[in-house]
Amino acid sequence: MGLGITSDAITIPGMVSLYEEHKVRVQRGYTFEQWRALHPMERAIEVALERIENMIEYLKNKKESDMIKHSSRRK
Repeated sequence: MGLGITSDAITIPGMVSLYEEHKVRVQRGYTFEQWRALHPMERAIEVALERIENMIEYLKNKKESDMIKHSSRRK
C-alpha cells in the first residue's frame, strides 16, 4: 500500500498526507475497502472538496470575528 493518493498516470509525493487522506475517508463515511476501490481521481476530488469546505468554514469564522472586532471598536 502506497502513501497518499497515487495513480499510474501521476504521483506527487506529499501532495496529500496519509493522515489527511485517512481523515477525509472517515469524515466522508467510506470504509477502508470502499476508499481503496475508488479511482485515485475520485479520492483526490473527495480530498479537494474537504479542503474547500474547510476553507469556506475558516473564511466564515474569520468574517464573523472581524465583524465582532469592528463592532467592539465602534462602541
